[in-house]
Amino acid sequence: MRVSKTDIKEAVCDSLCILAGNKPKEKVTIAALIDTAGICRSSFYYYFEGVDDVFTYMVDEFCEEYQKAGFLVLNQKAHGSRTGLLKAEKALCDTVLKHWERVVFFLKESNYFHFREIFYRHFQARCRSMRVVTIFPNGNRDELRGMTAYEYSVYTCCMQMLSVLELWAKRGFKEAAEDFVSIYERTFMTVLAFEAQ
Repeated sequence: MRVSKTDIKEAVCDSLCILAGNKPKEKVTIAALIDTAGICRSSFYYYFEGVDDVFTYMVDEFCEEYQKAGFLVLNQKAHGSRTGLLKAEKALCDTVLKHWERVVFFLKESNYFHFREIFYRHFQARCRSMRVVTIFPNGNRDELRGMTAYEYSVYTCCMQMLSVLELWAKRGFKEAAEDFVSIYERTFMTVLAFEAQ
C-alpha cells in the first residue's frame, strides 16, 4: 500500500507532539521521530531537514488555516451578510478545534517564542495585500500612511489574534466557541480594520 505525502507528514508531526509532550522539542531525536511515526529514514529526509523543520511545517499549516479563517470573519463582519458571517465564524471555530492539541503544543513555554515568530511572519505576509485603516466612532476611516504606524498596527492586531487563541487554549477550549469569536471580532473591529486593495 502506498502512503501519501500528507500521511507521512502528519505521522511525523503527530510523533513530535507525542515525543515533546514532556520535554523541549530540541531534545527529540530524529531516530525517535522516525520510530514513533513508523516511517523509514529516507522518507523523513525527503520532506524534512530536522526537528525544527517539522515544527515550522506544523505551525505554517496551522497559521495558514487559522489566519485565513480569521480574516474571512473580519471581512464578513465588515462587508458580508449575517448568514455569511455565521458561516465564517463556524469555520474559524472548527479550524481551532480541529487543531486544539497542536495549539496546546505550540503554546508550551519551550515552543512559544518560535511559534510566535512564525505566526507573525504569516500574519505580516497576509496583511501585505491589504491596507490597515483606523476606524473612528463616527464610522469614518483613515488609512495609515506612515510605515511605523502601519507596522505597529499590524503587530498589535497579530498579537491580539494570538492572545485570543491563547485565552481559549488556557480555558481548555471548553468555553462556547461563540464567546471566542465574539472576543476575536471585538479586538479587531473596534479600532482597526483590514481592507482589500
